[in-house]
Amino acid sequence: MKQPVGKRAWGPVWDGATSRLVYHEMDPPLRPITVHDLEKETNWEVVSMRNFSFGDWASWSPSGDRVAFLGSPDDQSGTKLIVADTENATVSQADADMETEIGHRANAPAWISDNILLYIRRNSAANAGQLSPPPTVSRILSLDVETMQVQEVVHERDGVIHHVAASHDTELLSYIVDDNEIWIYDRLDQEAYELPLSDPLKDIQFIQFSPNDDKLLFKGTKNFHLYDLDTGAIDEVPLNKDEDWNAPTANWVNTQELLYAAGGLNQGAQIYRYNVDTRQSLYLHGNDGETHCWRPFSVEQGVIFFQKGGMNGGLMRINTQTGDIQEIIHKAHTSTFARDGSKVIYRAESEDIAQSVLMSQEVSHLLDTSLRSQGPAVYP
Repeated sequence: MKQPVGKRAWGPVWDGATSRLVYHEMDPPLRPITVHDLEKETNWEVVSMRNFSFGDWASWSPSGDRVAFLGSPDDQSGTKLIVADTENATVSQADADMETEIGHRANAPAWISDNILLYIRRNSAANAGQLSPPPTVSRILSLDVETMQVQEVVHERDGVIHHVAASHDTELLSYIVDDNEIWIYDRLDQEAYELPLSDPLKDIQFIQFSPNDDKLLFKGTKNFHLYDLDTGAIDEVPLNKDEDWNAPTANWVNTQELLYAAGGLNQGAQIYRYNVDTRQSLYLHGNDGETHCWRPFSVEQGVIFFQKGGMNGGLMRINTQTGDIQEIIHKAHTSTFARDGSKVIYRAESEDIAQSVLMSQEVSHLLDTSLRSQGPAVYP
């Protein structure tokens, strides 16, 4: 049984007498997507959305004047590419077809200048019932945000591309195919190659170039990895004792160091600073593992922003030298900062109360289909 589109479902119970599944279904509440200007201390509610991602869901233009993301704003049908101009307080939209899914998947567009961004459109088989349907074709498009018109098809290939990232010099693009492949496309040579992963990764969630474009940071289900674009070597960012996963995102603070959060079973995420040369992690902050401290961000030496707690935790700022800590925004979910740290976009708390209903679905035909696909039974 597929999860209902745009809804959350949980607690399925099999009713053998009627061959039905009984489960709870809920419409997630609409939540305001808000931009907070830390210098002006102002808030701007851009749109409201239901679905969201814990991962790399929004991206800022190099100047920090615009921010872009995918979603279904204000209960509109279909997915849109949303571009918010924070200087003029205007919102523009273009059709898109990548869902903003509940989970850790990255789906933020990639900026290659203040006016041009890259996003993905896909052409799927017209008839899913065909015996040999044509493959899905994904296209990376460049969009002029002034006119909201597509300029060109930058790259096209078979397969499902989920995310694209651009190097700072805009020559290289990296993208994820089918959740378990990472590819790099050279815009000058117009050639693409797959990263030689010795151990296949599942559910690749995050890709990001280092500030000087010599490394590519990416994350599988648990760990961050670094691909050296000069040597082709791949290193795993090591986890510390009693930790077995990294939080969804990381932040480069300079060309050699990055901030990330890691946690373990029954242990909240704590913040570390990792040096890619020494392969050493320095513990910076955490509440003895009791409360999550994740999505760390920093542009100022000794000052770190992070999200505290769970889904609706506050956005905190800590001075790691003095230990002073304060809450900047109450209940700011999945915060994403502009490069210079002057603005942050986040999902605010909703006043709506989500309503759940008890549903049932007849699924005996699914079992019958599954058995038929396995062929006739063979007895000894």
